[in-house]
Amino acid sequence: MYNLTASATSDAPRTVEISGTQDSNWELNWGENVTDQPVRYGLDANSLRNSTLTFSNFYLNSEDGTVYEGDIVLTTNSTPIENGTSLAEFDALRSNPETTTEYLPADLTTKLTEITGLYNTEGVFMIDQPQTLTLTQGNGKSTSITLYSTDTIEDVRKKLNDAIAYGLGQGSYAQADKFVSFVTDAQENGLETVTGTFIIRSAMPGSAGEICITGDDQLINALALNTIQDSSESTLTASVYDAHTGKLITSNAKASDSEFVSLIPPEIDIEVDSMSALSANWDDNTKKFILTSKKVYSAFIHLKNNGTVLQTGANGGEDFSIQLGDSSTSALGLSRVNVLTRENASRSISILDRAINSISSQRAKIGSYSNALEHSMTDLTTYSANLTHAEARLRDADMAASMMDFVKYQILNQSGTSMLAQANQLPQSVLSLYQ
Repeated sequence: MYNLTASATSDAPRTVEISGTQDSNWELNWGENVTDQPVRYGLDANSLRNSTLTFSNFYLNSEDGTVYEGDIVLTTNSTPIENGTSLAEFDALRSNPETTTEYLPADLTTKLTEITGLYNTEGVFMIDQPQTLTLTQGNGKSTSITLYSTDTIEDVRKKLNDAIAYGLGQGSYAQADKFVSFVTDAQENGLETVTGTFIIRSAMPGSAGEICITGDDQLINALALNTIQDSSESTLTASVYDAHTGKLITSNAKASDSEFVSLIPPEIDIEVDSMSALSANWDDNTKKFILTSKKVYSAFIHLKNNGTVLQTGANGGEDFSIQLGDSSTSALGLSRVNVLTRENASRSISILDRAINSISSQRAKIGSYSNALEHSMTDLTTYSANLTHAEARLRDADMAASMMDFVKYQILNQSGTSMLAQANQLPQSVLSLYQ
């Protein structure tokens, strides 16, 4: 333990000394005897009031060139600092007494600036500027957190925990504050066996619950993320019944990556939540989530034909049905594609193959529909031409009959006129006899 203490007898320039007992196992001595040879800073007493003082310590690792920096920041008020006043206490970085290569671990209050692993070989702090880490879940969901130089270990733990619980949505399945922990008291069994490490958990089984963290390469390497327990797929089986009649349609169908392919009918795939038949309970002994299976999980699916029906004839039933599947990225499974790990990349190839086959099938259907519609259009065009021709012939027949009627009536009219003329001439003929 080391002390920053003020040593002065008057208002003349004062001296701030570092004093204390040095750990005998720490090979990086500040002097033969720190108590007799303290590190001194000359300060003007009048400048000590209402000011901020920063004490910086640097250590150069001559073996790899790494520069380590430690800062102590003091804020004073208007009250004069008396002789012998203790200004700050701190633990210097020192080796573990059992080994000279491991350092004592940090705790929840440790600032990121105090962690030597977050300094690069040039001695530059990796989070001097805010750094964003992206968390991507196997089911396609993603979220991000931002780390700042002022963050502590607890700040990082809470950011990671909330990102998984709320950003990735796993808080709806399990206890929301148990996804990330920082080990301060190592246990003999379970996951929390190494002091000074983060444990990041997922409550979802299989590839859908795997979490990949991406960001700045140097920072990711410095975090030294390792998988301590591989994910395992849950076995999902389903039996399908007709809800109206109770008739069994399919029994013991197995899901692949939480997806039932060509279940009812063959054109329809059903994706289920990987946690739909599971519950996640926290086990305080092993420090992990225990997944247990529910007895029965049931759901009702209403199938409706949303195909487009085209009327292609003049009579009822002369129609043409067009049915195309959903080709959105989520329906094709492309939202779950990521290549962050070799395993994920391998699964992504299978997803892409299925998507390509689905699109190829849809294109084949579109081509078939196009040919059928072109054939129907040709038939309808021929039918329309024949109908027009027949109508024209009917109209020609009607015109001939009308002309016959017209001539008949014209002849009858002219005959009547002639007969009337002749009838008018008979009386004249009789009168002419009398003359």
